[in-house]
Amino acid sequence: MTKSTSSETASTDSRSSAPAVDYPNTFEGPEKNLEIDFSAGTNSLGLRALSRAQIDAMLDSAKCTILSKVSNEYLDAYVLSESSLFVYPRKILIKTCGTTTLLLALPLISEYIRELGMTVEKVRYSRKNFLLPEEQLFPHTSFTSEVEYLNDFFPNGAAHVFGPINADHWYSYVWDASEHGDAMSNSIQTHKEHTVHILMQDMDEDAASFFFKRDNGWDGAMMSAKSGIRGLAPNAILDSFAFEPCGYSMNAIDGASYSTIHITPESHCSYASYETNDMVGAYGPLVNNVLKVFRPAKFTVTMSVVGDLVMKDHIFKKKEFNGYKRRGGWTQAHMDGDITVLKANFVIAN
Repeated sequence: MTKSTSSETASTDSRSSAPAVDYPNTFEGPEKNLEIDFSAGTNSLGLRALSRAQIDAMLDSAKCTILSKVSNEYLDAYVLSESSLFVYPRKILIKTCGTTTLLLALPLISEYIRELGMTVEKVRYSRKNFLLPEEQLFPHTSFTSEVEYLNDFFPNGAAHVFGPINADHWYSYVWDASEHGDAMSNSIQTHKEHTVHILMQDMDEDAASFFFKRDNGWDGAMMSAKSGIRGLAPNAILDSFAFEPCGYSMNAIDGASYSTIHITPESHCSYASYETNDMVGAYGPLVNNVLKVFRPAKFTVTMSVVGDLVMKDHIFKKKEFNGYKRRGGWTQAHMDGDITVLKANFVIAN
């Protein structure tokens, strides 16, 4: 995984002395995120009834492949060549980075759910602004293009931009069947869900050094243990992968909860992401534990909430947070149906 600077969100860690010439190419770390909830269908396994061939075909349209898989009674979790896939009976989550074409998986997803007798209940698509937007492929050449493509499948979804356009910002698209007169809306499952993304840039040089396989020869499990990542999910089934020459991906599943981490460690534009749907209640300690592992110069935190917003400590409202200060304000918007999205940027305090 490699990348370089651009005018949109260029980030260079001035603390790092690692020579950029060792890893000259550019890799787009910030992920595209697609999450879809479905009604119950004709097969009790739901989406978990899909064959490996079907899943491979879906991912091929998004320009990524499966590297490994772990499962429990609730879900299947796949580490991909570019990020992750999580499959529940009635939910699918796909994260892809680089120049993948995530939304081009939608035609096959639509075909599969028809075969399974399922219908769409909720759709969430989101991403951070790209480092190199000019290198993206259709339909990811702009958020406007992405929204137009999504609307072909889910007409009149709600599309918002969170945060300053001239700094780190977050794009979010939401469609809810309860808002659009879907014939199956009376069967929509009612549940609460909080999904947190922590998007970190300019990692501390020592923290980034754990993820250079060419230098240390470690596999994913060793990187997880040495870096402190294993401690973020101590009781979970953990599946990690070390890329050559550098980079790291991890999925962890614990009951119905998942967490996932993806890292591009090169000093000229390092990036790490953490995501979980574990409803911990107090999110300050969770965010702080993640920051201790990566020690970024800046980070963006977002939360997507289905149902009531429940936070014992409202981290978005904090002007200062464990050695970081909030940069600008924080943003919250009620989207389609019962979905709320929040976002804030933080930078390390001098």
